[in-house]
Amino acid sequence: MDLADRRLGHLLEPIPGVEDRPAKAPQLGGVLAQRPKVREIHAAGEHRPLAAHDHAANRLVSGRLLEGGAQCEHKLAVDRVPLLGALQDDVTDRSAVLGCDYGHVDRLPALDDQKSGGRLVQIKKVGVLGAGLMGHGIAQVAAQSGYEVVLREVDDERLEKGMGRIDKQLARAVEKGKVEQSDADAVQERIQRTTDYSDLAECDLVIEAITEDLALKLEMWREVDGIVKPEAIFATNTSSLAVINQAAVTSRPDRFLGLHYFNPAQVMKLVEVVRAVTTSDEVFEAGVEFAQANGKLGIATKDKAGFIVNRLLVPYLLDAIRALEEGVGSISEIDEAMKAGAGHPMGPLALADFVGLDTMGAICEVMYEEFAERRFAQPPTLRKMLAAGWYGKKSGKGFYDYSGESPAENSALSG
Repeated sequence: MDLADRRLGHLLEPIPGVEDRPAKAPQLGGVLAQRPKVREIHAAGEHRPLAAHDHAANRLVSGRLLEGGAQCEHKLAVDRVPLLGALQDDVTDRSAVLGCDYGHVDRLPALDDQKSGGRLVQIKKVGVLGAGLMGHGIAQVAAQSGYEVVLREVDDERLEKGMGRIDKQLARAVEKGKVEQSDADAVQERIQRTTDYSDLAECDLVIEAITEDLALKLEMWREVDGIVKPEAIFATNTSSLAVINQAAVTSRPDRFLGLHYFNPAQVMKLVEVVRAVTTSDEVFEAGVEFAQANGKLGIATKDKAGFIVNRLLVPYLLDAIRALEEGVGSISEIDEAMKAGAGHPMGPLALADFVGLDTMGAICEVMYEEFAERRFAQPPTLRKMLAAGWYGKKSGKGFYDYSGESPAENSALSG
């Protein structure tokens, strides 16, 4: 097997899979043999018949999702928007950081009518809680998809910082000639900034992307639940926490699910759609179709610690740290070996810095508590780095030091 040709870098994040629910249609071989009619999913809820050989990226066949071979091509698609700064410049293939050659979808029509199970779910206004690393990206993606967005933060400083990131990325897209200034302005105008929960009252979907702390999330949901209209859908962007624990503190556990976007949300194609035991069929289907309307690949997964990607990715990152501890190789040697030998676009230690060592540490705690296996436990080096406040790229220092023009190995971890 030629690992490089298969671009295993994509396996670090968006892992294609099969929806985890009973089939309502013939098996795949039978479906292909019958050359069925394929319907393209449009953001306006229209299903246009296509020839069976049409290569639309998102399809339904007798109610089941199929993934086509071609990428979605939309007006104003933006490819390879450089979001990673110096770190991106340091990798072998700048367009493939974390598999980001899927591209940056800048604008899709709003999903006016989402249909699932014969019932109508309308999502026109989306609330996003948190304007940090993930929240600002989710808000930008939703606004670019045509939705009205309410972006809420705890204070004006954090809110403006998040909006500044959005403005910077849109400006870069305009500079590259991928987006007209008028369209970038329209995206910004669709995002309402607020520090008041009451502005979320009329949202049809509310997605939380606050700190990965269960107590904080539960406190937030208790307050939001009493403000937002009862028919609205709630979603958590948690990367590891049980969705049901959050759903259970609301008055609408049947209208609660997980929508796990990946960093950077503007670029990464995958959204893990997490079904809690209480999530209704209607809400689950609406979540899949909302991800689709964002130009994403919505993969169904069960409400188990780590879901699909982090269940597989985190042990790999932790093993890289243990290899460093055991002297198998230096920081750069480990990273370069995996890039050249496994075809990964980014080495595991650089990737850990990019994900955020604090985020990874929190995921470790959840997964170790769930499975009680050593492979999920925090290695001593990770514990010491967290105690020192070295969270990776976001804090300026992790396995690499980002204070210079280009990342350099953290000398404190060498030798």
